[in-house]
Amino acid sequence: MRDSLVDENVCQKCRGGSVGGNQAELAKRVPGPIAAVGNALSRMLPQYSDFRHPVRRFSQFFGAAALEPEQRMLRWTGFFPDSLDELLREDRFSATCSEALMESYRVAWERPDTDSSLARTLALNFETYLPEDLLLKADRCSMAHGLELRSPFLDTSVMEFAAGLPDRMRIRGVRQRGLKWILRSAFSDLLPEPIARRPKMGFAIPLPLWFRTSWKERFEDLVLSDGVRLGAWLNVGPIRRIWAEHQRGHDHGHKLWALLTLETWLRSR
Repeated sequence: MRDSLVDENVCQKCRGGSVGGNQAELAKRVPGPIAAVGNALSRMLPQYSDFRHPVRRFSQFFGAAALEPEQRMLRWTGFFPDSLDELLREDRFSATCSEALMESYRVAWERPDTDSSLARTLALNFETYLPEDLLLKADRCSMAHGLELRSPFLDTSVMEFAAGLPDRMRIRGVRQRGLKWILRSAFSDLLPEPIARRPKMGFAIPLPLWFRTSWKERFEDLVLSDGVRLGAWLNVGPIRRIWAEHQRGHDHGHKLWALLTLETWLRSR
């Protein structure tokens, strides 16, 4: 799919569809001292499972605002950006493993010939988050039900058009309605006003709740058992700490999901 969409022209420009495009632009403008204070404050705030909660959004933003751009994006989209070094077993992974894992992000971030944080963010998402997460999940779910899925906005002509747009045509201001501005304007005469004004909606599932209720026993039996396969690659101590923190109210739902999925896959081999 990626080969059919990408040509030399598109590779040198930004792409459509992003995670953190507007956040990246905002983070670029935040002075270093303010970012540092915001980061320190975010660590003291309570945890909220609702990804739309203002406190959670504040913590997520300032938890990464002071980092380098590619590290910032990985923090916003990754599962273990803070605990990877302690999680990986030293006898299995070298000390430079974290830097090696960052390489794909760094290359994608630096490829566009532009100073625009938004353009670089879109380029990064096009090469990582889109094919390795969103499209992958959509493809698997549709095939599981015998459906042939197409993504109209990934049409080559549409992508090339979007790649040539200046930043001012993509985002106007920091308010929700300023996101996807040209798309909202293009269909303003076709969509009812409540739909056109509606905030972006995700498809989140209640992982935090499930790992405290219906999936609690399953996780403990598979991941916290003596015969855990993950133990050959990861240190079990940090996993147990993450699990305990989650049971006390912290939101580690996506981390636990990644660990459970990996353990299940290792047992199937």
